[in-house]
Amino acid sequence: MASTIELSPDKIIAKQISSLRALVESEPAYFIGAFPEGRPGISAEEAAAPGFRRASTAALPQTLADLENSQVRSYDLSFTAAADLNIPVVGSFEGGSSRRVVVLEHTAFREIAEEQGAARYGYAVRFCVSVNKWDAGLKISLPFLAASAEVGSISARWTMDVIGLAGPKIAESLPPPTELNVEKFILAKQAMDKVIQAIQDPSTRFIPTLLSRTLPEQEQVRRFQIGAAQTYALTAISRRKSYVQAVQKLDHEAQNNSLLVDAIRDAYQLLGVETDVVPPSAQRRALELLNGIEASV
Repeated sequence: MASTIELSPDKIIAKQISSLRALVESEPAYFIGAFPEGRPGISAEEAAAPGFRRASTAALPQTLADLENSQVRSYDLSFTAAADLNIPVVGSFEGGSSRRVVVLEHTAFREIAEEQGAARYGYAVRFCVSVNKWDAGLKISLPFLAASAEVGSISARWTMDVIGLAGPKIAESLPPPTELNVEKFILAKQAMDKVIQAIQDPSTRFIPTLLSRTLPEQEQVRRFQIGAAQTYALTAISRRKSYVQAVQKLDHEAQNNSLLVDAIRDAYQLLGVETDVVPPSAQRRALELLNGIEASV
């Protein structure tokens, strides 16, 4: 019998805002990450999106030879976005924008067309560096980060992450997380090379894993609009404005946009605002969810 996961109203909004943050910070049009065994390979928001359809199991790659594409890239994310995408984070989440995760990723995949967009299934080997005391002007280069850590300009720890691959050779190639410096960076690079070499070992098993999903532009716009409307609604609730007052403050075009109006109404309902009077509990929860962000209301 299928199980049902119930989320409290405020957690639903928090999860939607979190997913929007991940969309903004990840590579354009992609949700990246891995979905551990036992967890569905798609979020509730994506499953509810118009036209969503899972990839056929017949189309999934079964062997390494089925992976037609490979890619080596680096990118950086906030701690929160990295955690949302199941990318390892080493250290505390406190500190906001002063903490980033820099990832060097080696991946191979098959791209499978879906009713809307496409999904990438394959494997990924990731060298993940969690950086504290992040400076917005800091050069995003792992050797530079290692040198900066060596002289104490930044504090950083690194770990290796492998998804879609398993076996003794893979396991023995993975070093434990540790502080980053020039010497450890060289050792980490050597460990990553060992993992990549172990991919072709006969003992290594390939488990096709969802790496990313492309969202059509129309769906991206829809999500951004919902996120903007939810932020607007939460700001209005935090100022104890009624649903009617919030909608009346919108311009004519927005008032006639059912997507925006429905998102605002849903936010009020999910926070338990059932009358024209916003209860203090809803006001407090809205402020917590906004976490310092607000819209003009």
